[in-house]
Order: sequence, then C-alpha cells, then structure tokens
Amino acid sequence: IQPTGLEVTGSWLGWPVDPSWEGQWHSDPSVMAALKREISPTDPGGAGDFLLARQAADGPFRYVGYGGILYPGDAARQASYMGRRFDPGVQAILVNGRPMLLGLDEIQGYDPIELARYDEFMRVLNGQAQNYHTAYLLPPGTGSPLLDLLDVRYALVDAALPQDRPDVVALANGGKKVFANDHVIVYDRRPDARRAWIVHDVRPAVRGESLAPIASGAVDPFKTAFVEGAPPAVAAATGAETATVTRDDGDTIAVDVRATAPGLLVLSEPYANGWQATVDGKPAAILPTDLLLRGVPIPAGEHRVELRYAPASLRIGLIVSAVAALAMLAAFAWAGWRRLRPSAAMSGR
Repeated sequence: IQPTGLEVTGSWLGWPVDPSWEGQWHSDPSVMAALKREISPTDPGGAGDFLLARQAADGPFRYVGYGGILYPGDAARQASYMGRRFDPGVQAILVNGRPMLLGLDEIQGYDPIELARYDEFMRVLNGQAQNYHTAYLLPPGTGSPLLDLLDVRYALVDAALPQDRPDVVALANGGKKVFANDHVIVYDRRPDARRAWIVHDVRPAVRGESLAPIASGAVDPFKTAFVEGAPPAVAAATGAETATVTRDDGDTIAVDVRATAPGLLVLSEPYANGWQATVDGKPAAILPTDLLLRGVPIPAGEHRVELRYAPASLRIGLIVSAVAALAMLAAFAWAGWRRLRPSAAMSGR
C-alpha cells in the first residue's frame, strides 16, 4: 500500500506531485538505466565483481555499504538508501537488494520479518533505534567492535564522501584501500574477519546484557562469549585451534573444527528457532551467544559440526499439506466416479 499504493492513487486523483517519485512515472532514459543496474545480477567494473572474486578465493565473508546515511549536517544524505536507490553512489555501494542478486552477504537492509535479536543488536551497535524492519549502519556505529561479530571484512564507501571524515575513518578501521572507481571505494577493514571461532571463556548472561562489555571494548569476543542459560563445561586451550566453514548454503552450515580443549564454537550467524546442530552426527545444543549469535559446545579434538534449518513447523506443515492434497484428490475422484457411474449404468442396459 505504501508507497506504491499512494503513488498510484495520487496519480488517479490528481494529488500534489511528490517529487520523490513523480519523475519515475516517465520513461526517463537515466531512470531506466539506473533500474537496469539495480536489478542486474552482475556489477561489471564495480565493487560487486571485486567482491565476487574475493569470495571465490577466500570463502564467505560479509561487507557493509556505507553512504553516510543520517550524518549530522549532511542534508543530501538524510534519506534512506531505498529512497535514493537510483543515485550512482548508492548503487555503487551495493545496498538495498543488490547483495541477493549478486550472491553476496551484507549486514543491512529492509526485512519485513526481521529478527528481534538483530534489531536489538543493531540498536546497541548504533546507539539508537531504527524502524524495526530496517537495519542500517549509522555514523555512531562505524567504529563499533560489534561489527567484527558480523564478519564484516570489507567496507564499501561512497566515493563522494570525504574519506578523512571521522565516520569513514572509523569504518575503514585502518584497512587497506583495495578497489576504487568513480563512485565507490572498498576498504579491506579486517583481513582476519571470521565466520566461526572457538572460545574457552564462557559466561552466563541475561538477554540484552551481554553486548555492553563487548561494545565498550572491555571484552574480546573472540576469547570470551556470553550465553543465555547455563554455560557449557570448557577448559583452557593448550595450543592453536581452527574453525573452518566448509559449507554455507542458506539452510545448511558445516564447520570443521580442531580444538585442544572443550570449548564453545561461535558462529557469526543469527540465533533463531528451527535450527538443529550435530557434532560428528550426534545432536548438540545451540546456545544464544552474545545476544545474536549461535554457540555450539564442542569437545577437544577434530570434529565436524553441522547446522541445519529443520523447524518442526515445516515438517508439520508438509504433513498437513500432504493430507490436504490427498483429501482433495480423493474428493475429486469420488465426484468423478459419481458422475460417471450413471453413464456406465445406462450403457450397460
């Protein structure tokens, strides 16, 4: 209904023209070219091509596109990325729907069913609330340690922004400039970004209270984790450990781990109901960790951890749908037999 319904209704009833959409009713060649770019599954010569090449070489990571949204005193950037979706600078930082089309992972956007935990996490990261459907990285959050929990390796920054402005400097995190064109600059802000890691200091926490020590920098989240409920039994590590994501296709994640002592495998993936975990094929718990993430207790040694999205509601829904389909087919068969039976009886005479 909004904004599309308002646009259509306004055009019918002759309401005052809204300059934010009026131009899109006309066959403006520049608008059509921008729309074509916006829905393209490729980004030739842009940051998308660069990130896809890095993903193929390095495995999964996340990025954030930053256009200085809501920066104080910057009147040109007070509107959302959705409202400025045809601006060259906004398109170049690959926000809105671009990561889905390109097969990349980003940390912000609009989601009609956004997880409450993600909303809470972004509120702490930015120091302020947003519309509960929306998750944008705002200027106060550009230097937050919480970004590292989201596996944000690259920052795509609108090239029109002053690159020495405090928010841009904080987001770049001292990283190397690895790609640039007329509209976007890409910083490798955290070459050691990771999708999974092992911790051996696990502490209990009430939901909503675990992020403050991480956000303040008092606690290193790659050494300490806060879980809701009773923490698992862990012991201090005695040597180097690894956690390597070997599969991540949306509803299945596999991680090969090597642990020198019992610990907690932390995955940079949002905690949500419906996920089930196994360690070497045996069921394992998934613990809400650091408010947003998933934690799986693991023993010492080399193991394969798998997480699958298999909610009971899905299985029940499939059963109900199957029963309903069979009932419908049976009803059609019965109705057909009733219609054909008199004809068969007549022909028999």
